[in-house]
Amino acid sequence: MPGSGRRRPLLPDILTFDTSAPANYAALNGRALADDVFDDTLHAVYTNSNGQFGCGNAGTAAFLSSGDRITMNDKPFGSTFPFLADPF
Repeated sequence: MPGSGRRRPLLPDILTFDTSAPANYAALNGRALADDVFDDTLHAVYTNSNGQFGCGNAGTAAFLSSGDRITMNDKPFGSTFPFLADPF
């Protein structure tokens, strides 16, 4: 199936969590609110089996290396559950 190698790291669509380690989406251990899930997902999809980011294409690698340029939430997270920022 074409493209199946790119989808494989993203399947199955579950999020595991080991309570003995800190939550970290890039390390495939849960997800902290401040984790940059979009950039981490781009890295997973566009890294080939040889570990080349951008799948060996210099232009793609250069574009993706800057990520989505969103470095933080636009509002501070709450201090109590569910920890999400107040809506606008």
